[in-house]
Amino acid sequence: MKPWKLILFLLILCPFILLLSEYMIFRSGNTCNLKVLDYVILQDGDLVFRRGKSLESFAVAKAERNSTFSHIGLIIMEEGKPFVIHIEPGESSLKNDPVKKEPLHSFLQSDKASHFAIYRSHLDRKSLARVTAQAKTFYYKKCRFDNYYDLTTDQNLYCTELVLKAYRQGDQKINTLLRRLDEVNILVTRRKILMPIAFINSSLFYKICTQ
Repeated sequence: MKPWKLILFLLILCPFILLLSEYMIFRSGNTCNLKVLDYVILQDGDLVFRRGKSLESFAVAKAERNSTFSHIGLIIMEEGKPFVIHIEPGESSLKNDPVKKEPLHSFLQSDKASHFAIYRSHLDRKSLARVTAQAKTFYYKKCRFDNYYDLTTDQNLYCTELVLKAYRQGDQKINTLLRRLDEVNILVTRRKILMPIAFINSSLFYKICTQ
């Protein structure tokens, strides 16, 4: 191989190796200690944030370096047990998964999360009932993940968009979060996306648990 070709090959290979190393370190992070949830009384409308271990979570963490968390879901209580309504990408861009409802412990299991936090809003029960009703509507309609991250449509959603549009039913002040969009590279374009940290930094929510 000619020297210039070798140099070009190394210039291309080195960033890939560094990125792969970063991802492996990211994926081998801590495991959540879910015992702390035994001391927390959860309620409808609580927000649960997690730092995931998937490639998508790594991409979010790279895009928003000031945020500890890469994914968000909305808690609903059923027969005293917490479930999470959320949406995330499918295994490929050709298979957009629908909105999910799963037990909180499943949402935070070791192969999915290394850290988590739960935040609560200042809304009353009546307002929160409207919030959770909208989240359930997205679930029953089987809205699918939005690979285009378009906030103007409701048929396809991404994780923070689902929470934003559910909370609109309880308090229009949630729209102030739209001033905090981050410009992120998506495939070959740049889009303005609502990141999980916008909810954490908002005065509309406060932390009740973290690990």
